[in-house]
Amino acid sequence: MHKASNAVDGIKMCFSYNLVASSSRSTQPWLLIQLDAIYSIGKVVVYARNDRYANEANNIIIYIKDIDVSNVCGGIYQGPTFNSDVIYFMCPSESRGKIVHIQKTTRDQLGFCEIEVYELL
Repeated sequence: MHKASNAVDGIKMCFSYNLVASSSRSTQPWLLIQLDAIYSIGKVVVYARNDRYANEANNIIIYIKDIDVSNVCGGIYQGPTFNSDVIYFMCPSESRGKIVHIQKTTRDQLGFCEIEVYELL
């Protein structure tokens, strides 16, 4: 298990396991990113690990959440994921929120190098 803050540290190529964000193995592990305000989100980009555990980004889904509303960005990404893959999740135009929720759909570890959230312009 590695620090969740590694997911938003700006490092997109994780050549050391100390640079990744990852969970322990569990049922549908997740990571929440709280933004500083409510935004219209256009896309979310996930940068896979650069080691033999890149597949920890398989079977993930991303939600944009507001108080009463939750929108899925791009559906479930099943993989396969390879070293340093960049995975794009395009969000529907009504995706507004302050919370970005990344979750595995299986029992496994969730892990990746970096996540970027882009406002809809």
